[in-house]
Amino acid sequence: MNMNVTTYTALDSTENYLRLHVNEALFLDYCLQCPNFGCRWSCPPFDFNVEDFWRRFTWIRLIFQKIDLPSLAGKTDAESAAQAAQIRRRVKDDLLCRLLELERAYPGSYALSAGSCSLCRTCGRADGTACRRPAEMRHSIEALGGDVGKTAGQYFGLELLWSKDGSVPAYSVIAGALLIK
Repeated sequence: MNMNVTTYTALDSTENYLRLHVNEALFLDYCLQCPNFGCRWSCPPFDFNVEDFWRRFTWIRLIFQKIDLPSLAGKTDAESAAQAAQIRRRVKDDLLCRLLELERAYPGSYALSAGSCSLCRTCGRADGTACRRPAEMRHSIEALGGDVGKTAGQYFGLELLWSKDGSVPAYSVIAGALLIK
């Protein structure tokens, strides 16, 4: 498979990031339209104040990964879409492992995963039980109201691409972060 993964990193104060890139009300509206809303522990609604959560930290280390898929770009067949999804999942899983390692290296920090949690086949929240993997489950930037598209543009000059008419985009962006005290 012909692909290239480029990693982008940036460091900013959490206060600045919160002021410029977090709009909890807007992203909660988006989350309400998602089938994961209320069905995954990583997703809203939360039993904590999101702004207070952000303010527990001083710094945010953004770690975005751009996955170029030249051999799949523009293809509309189901096999190509499945291959692209599998690659994104592998990069997402690898990024979460890396973020959890960084979290252990920086006591009091908190990793933000790329997108909703997918550690379990079925989240315990869907059937009213506790998280099965609380040591690894993490919230995403967007679940906490962060605008990943605006972030990608401002910090890295990247535009998020989406599938059009079922075609695989030229690249995908996987967005994670580490909140540091």
